[in-house]
Amino acid sequence: MTVSSPARRASGPVVVPAASPRTTPWRAATALHDDLPAARHLVRPAVVMTVLVASVVPWRTGVIYEGGLDPVVAAKAFLAAVALVLALTGAPAGRDGRQLANRVGPVAVAFLLAYLGIAFVGGVSAGLTTSTTVLVVRVLMVAATIVAVVHRSEPRVVVRSLLLALGIVGAVSALSGLQIYLAGGRLAGTLPALSPNEIALLLGLPLIGVVQRLLVEKATLGSLALLVVLTGLFVTTGSRAAFLAVLVAVAVAVVAARRVRPTVAVVVAVAVPLAVALLASTDVLTRVIERGGDSASIATLNSRTIAWNTVLQTDPGTWARWIGSGLTVKQVPVAGQYWAEQVLDSSWISALAQAGVVGTGLLAIWVVVGLATAGRASLRVVGFGAVLPAFVFIAIRSVVESGLVDSSSAFVAFFTLVVLAESAPRPRSVTP
Repeated sequence: MTVSSPARRASGPVVVPAASPRTTPWRAATALHDDLPAARHLVRPAVVMTVLVASVVPWRTGVIYEGGLDPVVAAKAFLAAVALVLALTGAPAGRDGRQLANRVGPVAVAFLLAYLGIAFVGGVSAGLTTSTTVLVVRVLMVAATIVAVVHRSEPRVVVRSLLLALGIVGAVSALSGLQIYLAGGRLAGTLPALSPNEIALLLGLPLIGVVQRLLVEKATLGSLALLVVLTGLFVTTGSRAAFLAVLVAVAVAVVAARRVRPTVAVVVAVAVPLAVALLASTDVLTRVIERGGDSASIATLNSRTIAWNTVLQTDPGTWARWIGSGLTVKQVPVAGQYWAEQVLDSSWISALAQAGVVGTGLLAIWVVVGLATAGRASLRVVGFGAVLPAFVFIAIRSVVESGLVDSSSAFVAFFTLVVLAESAPRPRSVTP
C-alpha cells in the first residue's frame, strides 16, 4: 500500500486502513507533519484554546460559585466571550490557505444538550433557577467555542492546540507555585491558584501527547526535554488518581500505536520488566499511593465517601433523586462531622447530585459511546493517535475528580476529544 502525498490530497486527516510491507514503518504515522497548515493557521486555534482554558480554570481556592457577579466572575466570562468570538471569526483555512469546514457530528452535541436540559430542570425544581441558568450558559459558551474550533481547524491542529493550551496554563501555574513544593508541600499553583490535582490534569494530557508522539516519531532533544519537564512537574503534584490514569493511558498509547519505531519498541521491551521489578522490590508505589498518609484513610478515600454516601442516599421520592438539583450543586451538607459541608470530588457523584439518576445514566452512555468513537479514530486515522489515551485519562480521573460536565478544564478536554473523534473521517480504501 502506498499513501499518496498529503500535499496533493484534499484537506483532512490521512487515513491508513492497512499496513503494507512497502511502507516505511513510521513514515505513514509521521506523514501528518507534511500535511499541517502554515504556521499562521496554527496560531489562532492555539490562542483560542489557551484563552478558553484560562477562562475555566479556578482563579481562587476554596470558592464555589453559587450565583451573583464579582470581578473574578466577570473577568472569566469576558475571557470566555473573547475565546468564542475568536473561534467564530477569521477565515477557516487548511493547508495553503484553502477554505476549510470540517464535519462536526451531532452525537456529542445532542448528549450535552440533553444532559444540560435535565440538570436545568432539576435546578429550577430546586429553586436555583438563576445560578443554574448562568452555569448552563457558561457550559454552552465553552461547548460552542470548541465546536467552532473543530469545525474551522484541521483535526491535528485541534489536538495540538488543546494539549498546548493545557500545558501552558498548567506550567505557568506550576512554576508560580514551586516555592510551595520546595517548602515541603505538594505542587500547587498561585497564578492561577490551582490545586495539585488540577495541575496534574493540565500537565497529564500534554505528557500523554508527548509520549504518544515519541512512539511513532524520531525523538529530538526538544521532545525529550519536554518529556522530562512535564514528568517532573506532574510527579511533584502528588496526584494519585492522575498518576494511575497516566500509567493506564500510556499503556493504551503503546498498545494502540499503529507503527512503533524499532528503537522505541526495544526501549519499551526493556523498560516494562524493569519497571515491574522496581515496583515489586521497592516501596515506590506504596509511597505514591499513600502519600505519607494512613493506609486506612486511603482505603476509604478519606472524607470523599462521606459526600458520596450523602448523595447516594437521596430520597427516591424526590425530584432531586431523578433529575438532580442543577449544576450549582458542588457540595452537600454532611451530618456527624465537625464540618458542615463536603465538596463533591467525583464527576459521577456530582452528576447524581446535579442531574439525578436520569442524567447520570445519560452521561454513562455518552462516555461509552465516546470511548468507542475515540478508539475508532485513534486506531484507524493517522493524526488521532493521542485521542484514545487522552480520553482514557479523562475517564479514569472522573471517578475521583469532578468537572466532567461543567465549566472546567476537564470538560474542555472531554468535549474536545468526543467532538473531534466524532468528526474523524471514515476509513476508506487507498489505491495501492
